[in-house]
Amino acid sequence: LTSSKINRGKVNLEKGENLIALGKDREALNALLSAYRTFPNDPRVCELLGDIRYRFRKYREAIVFYNKAFKYNPRSLKLLFKITDVYKKSNNAKQALAFLNNHKDDFYSSSKLITKEIGLIKFLLKDTANALSILETCINIDPPDSNVYIALGDIYVSKGSHRNAISMYLRAEHLVKDKVKIKLALSNLYFIQKNYFKAEQGFLSILSIDPKYPGANQSLGDIHFAKGTIKNALQYYLKERSYHGSNAHIQKKVGMIYYELKDYTNADIEFKKLITIAPYDAFAYYQLSRIALKLKKGDKARNYFEKGEMKGKADININTYKEIGDGFAQIGSITQAIKSYKKGFHLDPKNEKILINLGKVYKKAGRDNEAAQIYIKVYNLNKTKNESFLADAGHIFFKKGKKLEAYKIYSELIEKGYRIPDVAINMASMEFEKKKYEKVIPLLTN
Repeated sequence: LTSSKINRGKVNLEKGENLIALGKDREALNALLSAYRTFPNDPRVCELLGDIRYRFRKYREAIVFYNKAFKYNPRSLKLLFKITDVYKKSNNAKQALAFLNNHKDDFYSSSKLITKEIGLIKFLLKDTANALSILETCINIDPPDSNVYIALGDIYVSKGSHRNAISMYLRAEHLVKDKVKIKLALSNLYFIQKNYFKAEQGFLSILSIDPKYPGANQSLGDIHFAKGTIKNALQYYLKERSYHGSNAHIQKKVGMIYYELKDYTNADIEFKKLITIAPYDAFAYYQLSRIALKLKKGDKARNYFEKGEMKGKADININTYKEIGDGFAQIGSITQAIKSYKKGFHLDPKNEKILINLGKVYKKAGRDNEAAQIYIKVYNLNKTKNESFLADAGHIFFKKGKKLEAYKIYSELIEKGYRIPDVAINMASMEFEKKKYEKVIPLLTN
């Protein structure tokens, strides 16, 4: 190279550096490309060109320049990490890991920093077991790194170790500028732990930064719903919906709140919206059936109930099935009442109220044998106070001519000392038929 070319190359390099300092990357790029034509193997020129291409998100071109710079400056830890970072940015984390593993022995004095980066890349590659074992050794590394704490927090969350996750996120919170994501992670964990005060404070803090942050108002609604302050919950759900539109979760909660507030008209509106968003949701159809019963609309209640059955299993508690069953029983829809009570029975075979009501509607439907079997179950749940149900089962068998079953039931009641007139009279008649006259008179006398 002639001295004039060398001087022009140096001038262009200096010009490029100055333009970068002024934030004029495009003008700097032209100057540095001119310098590159003069000094194609200069690590400083190559690194600066890599930096510009990186900022332009031209990651493939950045890799080429960084690798060339590293070739002529293989002891640069800064370049090592720049190359690693650009591989990650170009969705090539495996190549980043391979690059670090190939060169880690050349940087013995910086082994802790390289180990930390390897751990972070393994986390990126979802190799959480190895990432955890590596990153846990980097917790107290100096200077502290928020990426380590966030990665460990995420791993602990996936393992259900919420206390450890909270500890890591709290460390990270002091180090990051954008605190919203950390506050979000912490608030969600506090909610899972039912620490509603801290969860609420966290989400309110997020809204103080961004009043329309997606999901924050919904989460505050969930907190108040869990606490039972449903009017506050409703306000937050409606606010979330006004900012970001509706979703199945909000529709379901809003509908449930209106129902609890006995505003059945609005509850009906909200659950109808839910089935347009989530037409597969059996819960919505059962709720609409429940609401229709409250509004004295029997035909609609039956229609929604049948549609709910067609949709399959629903996330409904036993009290809802009981309430629907009671509603159908009151309007004489015995078939639907039986179905609803049976669904409740399958959820909890030892629920006394469900069993008693199921027995009653079986009896109304003329399904006496099934009613008797239910009454026996009711008695077995509490033999010290439910003797009348066992007696009813015995009476059913007696009327059906099933004297053997009736005799066994009456015998148990008499042996336990229960004094029930109809039981004694029916038992006396059966003993009379057997010509056991000596037993008849004591039964009738008692």
